[in-house]
Amino acid sequence: MQQTLIIRLLADTQEVEWLVQDDQGHIIQGPEKGQINQVECLEECKVWVLVPGADVLLTTVDLPKLSQAKLRKAVPFALEEQLADDVRNLHVALGSAEEGAQLPVAVVSKAKMAAWLDQITILLKNPKCTIMAMLPDMLALELEANTWSVLVEDQRALVRSGTVNGFGCDAENLSLLIQALMNSEDIKPEKINLIGVSELELDVEVSKKPTPPHTLNLFMSQIQGVGLDLLQDEFKVRHQPEQTQQLFKYAGALALACILIITMADIFKVSYLSSREGKLEQQIAVVYKQIFPKSTSVISPKKRIKRLLGTMQTSLSRTDFLSLVLELGPVVRKNSKLTVREAIFINNELQLRVEVTDFSVLDQFSEQVKALGFTVKRSSASKSGDLIQSRIMIKREIA
Repeated sequence: MQQTLIIRLLADTQEVEWLVQDDQGHIIQGPEKGQINQVECLEECKVWVLVPGADVLLTTVDLPKLSQAKLRKAVPFALEEQLADDVRNLHVALGSAEEGAQLPVAVVSKAKMAAWLDQITILLKNPKCTIMAMLPDMLALELEANTWSVLVEDQRALVRSGTVNGFGCDAENLSLLIQALMNSEDIKPEKINLIGVSELELDVEVSKKPTPPHTLNLFMSQIQGVGLDLLQDEFKVRHQPEQTQQLFKYAGALALACILIITMADIFKVSYLSSREGKLEQQIAVVYKQIFPKSTSVISPKKRIKRLLGTMQTSLSRTDFLSLVLELGPVVRKNSKLTVREAIFINNELQLRVEVTDFSVLDQFSEQVKALGFTVKRSSASKSGDLIQSRIMIKREIA
């Protein structure tokens, strides 16, 4: 009997939640919460691992059609200008996209990935367990056309805004983030489904869904078919059942013989490739001079051209917006006498319509934002009763 195990790694703790069901969909264990060594796989088991969505950035990039290997090399450079961390410390997982569509990607620190894999080591060593995928938990929420799904639990919120789109945040900032996203996105949802929260003040139809007995009951029905697995490249999990190990040994010996034959053939190609190398270097120098006419010498052409391509990407405005809002959130909360009435993100600039009781509050807020490395502009203020209304334009300084 084939079993399915869904295991959710919880944020800021070593505890996990899990649920096991049989191939007929009947629950045979859980939902439970505890240590991972308490999880039992009594039969052959397909395992789906969910990780905290707040630790994973979901975004898209717009690149020309490339092979999978070239995409893996190009995507980090396309993201480099948009991320605060060094891309060498980040793991980038690729989704799949139709012809001409933007490529969905997930970004998470390599340290987090290593910690998550270390946490599920006991499952990786269990021959009865087959790890199917590792997913950010917001992608296990219900997917419905033209609809966003929102789950709130334990002061944390998850939002799924598309097939491979969504984010995690603290519940306190949920309304502000969703409203600001809808103001900046080209495609807005027709409806938002709420689970675990009674209402949100939003400019869109809101529907309250019944709360399931446990979050994992909801996740179990949605996990299969999500096309953005974090287990890629150096974090890819490989399974080799014991009954096939001998076959792999014979296949390895045959492959070694083939490699020796191919290597001998490659030796005869070296002289030809050497003669071509000089001509190719001359052609590279010509193209390089056309792209960088002021350069006096050819220095790291591949790196410089990739960096140029990265600066030309315009598809990552949403990533800039989330980064901007998350950095400014603590400053807004600190100024209790300042109320944000509207947030609009356009042309890499965040425009806030705010209300304060005193001009000194505006001055204090502006100085705090500037201290974070942003440029701040204020339009003329108007007074309505005891309140002062003003519009503030915030943009990241360009070094």
